[in-house]
Amino acid sequence: MKLFSTAIIIILTNLTAFSQNVELPKVVLPSPEAYAITKYGDVPVDERTGMVNASIPIYAYSAGKLSLPISLNYSGSGVKVSQLATWTGINWTLSAGGAITRTVNDAPDEDPTIRRLREEEILAYN
Repeated sequence: MKLFSTAIIIILTNLTAFSQNVELPKVVLPSPEAYAITKYGDVPVDERTGMVNASIPIYAYSAGKLSLPISLNYSGSGVKVSQLATWTGINWTLSAGGAITRTVNDAPDEDPTIRRLREEEILAYN
């Protein structure tokens, strides 16, 4: 009985060992024209947020040791329903040296109706 069960185990072990497929997969390479399209898919993606960070350099202005790159940048954060398109397009921004902006919370600083507190009034509030 032991010999019979040992023979069955050996036969079944050999059967499972030969059940693997030894054929190599056939690789079909794309044509050069089709492969050239894939270079446009190499857009950098932020691995932390998953957003696309596309930048198209337009020009680099140089004067002496200083250089100012001008580029179009795309934000892949999505389009909101009420978002208006800028003159560069939705989610596109022109990066050309920065911008000066301000956010007014209550009233602008140059408003003449705002009076300055005297030192006595400041101490009274403390």
